[in-house]
Amino acid sequence: AYGNVCEPKCWVDGSCNDDLEIASRAGTCEAPLPPPVTAVATTTTPTKVEESLNTTTTATTVATTSTTTHTTQALGDLYLEQVNATVPVGGELSFFIVASSTGAWQTWPDQLHATLKGMGYSVSVPEPTYPGWLAQPTNKPICLDDADYADLATPRFGMVGWSSWGFAFDDQEDCNAEGYRPVLQYNISCTNAWACNYAWRNRDADYLSAAKMAQTFKGLKFVVLSNWINDAKTCDSNSARDACIPGADIEGLGSTAITSYTVPKLINKIHQADPEVVVLVLARYADTSKTIYVNTRTLDKVAELNAGVKAAVQDLPNTYFVDISFPLDVNMFQTKSKVHPNCRGDKVIVNSIIEALYDKQVISRGLTMAGEECLPRTDCEELSYACCHKSALCYVKDGK
Repeated sequence: AYGNVCEPKCWVDGSCNDDLEIASRAGTCEAPLPPPVTAVATTTTPTKVEESLNTTTTATTVATTSTTTHTTQALGDLYLEQVNATVPVGGELSFFIVASSTGAWQTWPDQLHATLKGMGYSVSVPEPTYPGWLAQPTNKPICLDDADYADLATPRFGMVGWSSWGFAFDDQEDCNAEGYRPVLQYNISCTNAWACNYAWRNRDADYLSAAKMAQTFKGLKFVVLSNWINDAKTCDSNSARDACIPGADIEGLGSTAITSYTVPKLINKIHQADPEVVVLVLARYADTSKTIYVNTRTLDKVAELNAGVKAAVQDLPNTYFVDISFPLDVNMFQTKSKVHPNCRGDKVIVNSIIEALYDKQVISRGLTMAGEECLPRTDCEELSYACCHKSALCYVKDGK
């Protein structure tokens, strides 16, 4: 049976007791079984399932449009199916995550693994042959569905405090005696850590070779890059900027010039090793307000940062930018690892990745997905599967 997991209003408005454990903040509601799946293919053009709902506001990090059309089949309103995709249902789907603390302190890589398995794919992941990779997050919130992926190994690089330039080079031979390398017109620190503080570096791997990473990724179906989130944050912090890019007259928005050089540099390395690997570049999510909410005052800035990076990667072969939208006035961020999305935010990230994989015809089965008016919905038991998938506060779970 299928059921909708819904959560009480006190967690929505932040008034629940905050012990970092969400299990006590959720309830399970009944939902009907989907109708039987028919084997007859159709030739209709798919559309996201839209509902006649009151319009609500969401934090969109950058505007999204999609003109991709596919031959699809809706399976009981739970899935969409298309022909001519790279990976059929039941096929092997292999991937890897390259991230900063978003990979170490969040659950979205693990949720992605579990969700793709639940959709019928045979998920396989490589193990790098050099230090620094993680199989699971090191400091995560405990989500309601934690049991679904707590035992899964989902290899990723989760390099806390790193910026995109820490992933872009093959070695450190061009670092000078003071520990800086030339990048465009800047001298950027070769110390990879927040604020380029040597004491905070990763002791297992103080740098990563782009060429070695690219060899690891050969044969994968896709790689997700979430490795540039700290670029603008570094430039917006006086102390971090002075340590990492000394003498630079650059602020957050100006960082896109650097990101637009370093991220494509890694992508090109990946495609030199294997041009068939799909690279998904994850958008920067919204800033925080009052610890747990979206900061509406900086949404335009975040959108501009995303637009700049998107422009730098969207024309590269087999490369796609994944947009992210969070609902406003909803608890979306952790109190455990502050400024990082919580379980809800991670669910939104996962669904955004799956939408991109389906839209770009990497996978043959996708999730039905309603419009953004469903993002803040809390009345889980009233929702269609498509709206429940889209909601940050509800999800469909097999066996409940």
